[in-house]
Amino acid sequence: MEDTLFQKLNKLADSDVYPFHMPGHKRRMSGNVWEAVSHIDITEIDGFDNLHHAQGILKEEQEFAARLYGSRQCFFLVNGSSCGVMAAICAVTGEGEEILMTRASHLSAYHAIYLQRLLPVYLYPQQKELFYPQGAVTPKQVEEGLKSSHAKVVFLTSPTYEGILSDVEAIAKVVHERDAILIVDEAHGAHLGFHPYFGKSAISSGADLVIQSLHKTMPAMTQTALLHICSDRIEPKRLQRYLRMFQTSSPSYVMMASISHCLHMVGEKEACYFEPYVDKLTRFYQKTKALQKLKVLDGAWAMEEYGAGKDPSKIVIYAHGLTDRQGRPFAGQELMEVLRMQYHLELEMASHRYVLAMTGIMDLQEGFDRLEEALFAIDQVLLPEKETDGQKPCTDDKMICPPQVFSMYAAMNGDTETVTAEDAVGRVSAEFVYLYPPGTPVIVPGERITHAAWEYIESSRRKGLCVQGTMDETGQTICVCRKV
Repeated sequence: MEDTLFQKLNKLADSDVYPFHMPGHKRRMSGNVWEAVSHIDITEIDGFDNLHHAQGILKEEQEFAARLYGSRQCFFLVNGSSCGVMAAICAVTGEGEEILMTRASHLSAYHAIYLQRLLPVYLYPQQKELFYPQGAVTPKQVEEGLKSSHAKVVFLTSPTYEGILSDVEAIAKVVHERDAILIVDEAHGAHLGFHPYFGKSAISSGADLVIQSLHKTMPAMTQTALLHICSDRIEPKRLQRYLRMFQTSSPSYVMMASISHCLHMVGEKEACYFEPYVDKLTRFYQKTKALQKLKVLDGAWAMEEYGAGKDPSKIVIYAHGLTDRQGRPFAGQELMEVLRMQYHLELEMASHRYVLAMTGIMDLQEGFDRLEEALFAIDQVLLPEKETDGQKPCTDDKMICPPQVFSMYAAMNGDTETVTAEDAVGRVSAEFVYLYPPGTPVIVPGERITHAAWEYIESSRRKGLCVQGTMDETGQTICVCRKV
């Protein structure tokens, strides 16, 4: 490749070529960052290829990405991993078929199920107790799920939002023994495979289709992602057909340049970025073992609790059974607030009992030092308490997941009515209800709303967590099916 896309766009910006084409800012927006960005924001002009019919530089860039990750074919995504998940599922399923999938899948997987009118058969990851990070899906669960269903496609999320890794290699063997296809949502694992510290990517572990969000853990702009074909079980043309449906017909060259820059930067100087990053993480985990009340959940914890691996880039800090000096309960949301307000550290997410800090190769030692110092300072002023939220350990990993009554498509397109939250228990939902982040549904349309599920939602609201999905943004009412 003579020039990367990013380099070629900058050459255009420095030339005297006048843009009588989209976008309307004509590469002349003023004001710091907007001026810099607009200089490389173009449309499909001569010499810059077309993402949906790549034959030139974009074809070369996607081929470079495939070589870098070791896949058979790679597609740039500018509508995020969400469009990649939807395209992948639709490309390998037929209308009305069953799909074996992790219940804690991202909302985009459920959107594909709706569009294809699929019938999900759920896999329930292990969970030690309520409000605890979910564990991995096991090969045995997948094997039993395939035996008891007609599913020919398995959809797996690994790593999870909190970094728990399933044994993709073993699962892939089980899936392929039954002549099925394995899709892995590796949105949070674009960095896997670049260093032994993080473990293998699903791409080299036998998956057939793998979706990765570059922007989550790699140095690329928000909304940039990759979709990999990893086996000959996938028909590329059919996949491309769905990508044309779910991706914009005017893909952003700024985003594609960001993908290009990210991949070439890492591909050409991999060790320069990952070795220092691993050193920072290793020191952080080692030092924070000395915390007395707060607990940083590491790989040893994941292996002990679930017999699974954990991606160390996801720093999960557990805060449960604690109070502040005034005796007030102190858990995930409180920890996130203190880190934000007192220490100016903005974390990715707060759950009931833990917070999540996402890291990447561009993180500075200063950031790790500040987080470490803040955690030790907070740790010193906390007091232990037996229970802070009145919740008992959850021994049933399905207690939150409501039973499916109607298909998602039937529930969302049937006769519905709006009822109060109090009257919703026992009714069949016609809406999604989910916490964002991470965007995995607590209630899926077509499921009967259980008391446990609604209590979980209300408890999340009381904790100040962001509950979304219902048309009524206040959460006081929910749309349900008239049929009981």
